[in-house]
Amino acid sequence: MEYTDNMKEKELMDDLLNIEKHATVNYGLFANECTTEKLRCDVMGILEDTHKLQAEVFDVMAAHGWYSPAAAEQSKIDQAKQKYSNAQLNG
Repeated sequence: MEYTDNMKEKELMDDLLNIEKHATVNYGLFANECTTEKLRCDVMGILEDTHKLQAEVFDVMAAHGWYSPAAAEQSKIDQAKQKYSNAQLNG
């Protein structure tokens, strides 16, 4: 029975993590399209809170061993740094 309860909890947390990920994307898009500074600040506050909640869910899942993203290879990290460094210099 514990295995089943554990799986239900994992599935619930997985759903919650996905919801939070999608919410951060949507709040980010909404913030970009706000027509007033006050509204933009309010939405950015909500976005920050949503990011914090997403991080908390991730931490709980990681602590239980339910979510462990693969580590990036150093060469891939270096490529991304170079790409975005060049974009900033050229953009």
